[in-house]
Amino acid sequence: MALITVPDGFPGIVGPMKAYPRGAQHLNGLADEILRGSAAELVDRVTADAARAPVSNKLKALLVIADKVQQGGRLVTDADVARAHREGADDKAIHDTVLIAAAFCMFNRYVDGPATSAPGDPHAYAAIGAKLAETGYVGSVD
Repeated sequence: MALITVPDGFPGIVGPMKAYPRGAQHLNGLADEILRGSAAELVDRVTADAARAPVSNKLKALLVIADKVQQGGRLVTDADVARAHREGADDKAIHDTVLIAAAFCMFNRYVDGPATSAPGDPHAYAAIGAKLAETGYVGSVD
């Protein structure tokens, strides 16, 4: 049971967004901007172990940065950024990596903070993801 009043039948982030549509409009606009743009490749390839992920060295370096942002933004070091640059990442790729990782942290805390429910069926996430990939985030909770 959520710690705040949210509409029944809307698990996860959708419950608070339904309850507070003005905030949802801005959060979904942010998600559309950063997650549906060119940086979305990073999100699609994140794995639990960036060092052994079957991805390019450039993406591995960016995943190290993303992982550190998840733990705390100040954990990203000059050496992490220098490695990403050496592997071919430009400043925009590094910026987008930090922004996406920070946004995921925010969205996860937005769901976890009020203890909203989660879909019980793991297959529900695939359907939700497919819909969002097709239509985007803006208007997804209308």
